[in-house]
Amino acid sequence: MSDQLITLVTKEGTKITTSHNFKNLSNLIQNVLEDSGPNEEIPIEYVSEDTLRRILEFAEHHQFIAPAPPKKPIPSRDISKAIEDQWDVSFIKSFDDNKLTELILSVNYLDMKSLLDICCACIAARFKERSVEELREEYHVQEEFTLEVEQALKAEHPWVLEADYRNNYDKS
Repeated sequence: MSDQLITLVTKEGTKITTSHNFKNLSNLIQNVLEDSGPNEEIPIEYVSEDTLRRILEFAEHHQFIAPAPPKKPIPSRDISKAIEDQWDVSFIKSFDDNKLTELILSVNYLDMKSLLDICCACIAARFKERSVEELREEYHVQEEFTLEVEQALKAEHPWVLEADYRNNYDKS
């Protein structure tokens, strides 16, 4: 079964063949294979060809076995301190903001926890120990929350107000 191939069809209609073992990293692929079998093409409607090829590059590097998860909490803004495999560090750093967002959406759709964890660690490292003002400037956020919006957010996410959270994560 390990030598068996599956065909994935990207949102552009491109057919890409990969190892059946890709199911070890993607719960979506595993579920589809259980329902339909390995001989049917699997539509990956929300993933572009370029992004799928990068995801498969990651999968092949890890021989279709989930890598060690990033350290939590993220120890510093240096992502290499959170991720064990330096190949993964180089891989995730190769994505600009737009491509990283596309990668996150794609691996979330594919239900690939190992790569999603690495993506989220990368984002967390970018935000670590940065003030609200720094983040607003970098991401071009101009608007302040109105009092009503701020109260609604606090009601919806009360954990933000917990003392342990503020002491460990709020550096502003």
